[in-house]
Amino acid sequence: MIGYFINDLVWAIDDQSLERAFNPYSEILESKIISDHETGRFRGFGFITICDEKSMRDAIEGMNGQILYSQNITVNQAQSRGSSGGGTGTEDSATVAVVAMAMIAGMEMVDLATRGVLADESWRN
Repeated sequence: MIGYFINDLVWAIDDQSLERAFNPYSEILESKIISDHETGRFRGFGFITICDEKSMRDAIEGMNGQILYSQNITVNQAQSRGSSGGGTGTEDSATVAVVAMAMIAGMEMVDLATRGVLADESWRN
């Protein structure tokens, strides 16, 4: 699984609209608009998780800089936010995408471990 990050989204977009916009490039495993975990306010970005790297490259090439709901969007491969989790450098891209989504949503790495996201592989299905 591969994750990518979409920035500069308008407030009117939801998870399903984001998924529909990127669906021509790949089967979407998950689409997520990010809101502040304390206020619930939209933060202007989201994530998409797909199955393969070629589809991710096609989506980035096809959608980066395009207009979505009257706003130019930026699309990049999701990246880990650094060493706060003490990663080993061997994490697969799906784990990196999940960690990046959770960290931007305001969750700490300990929250991920406590909730079993990193240890439990069931979220991959």
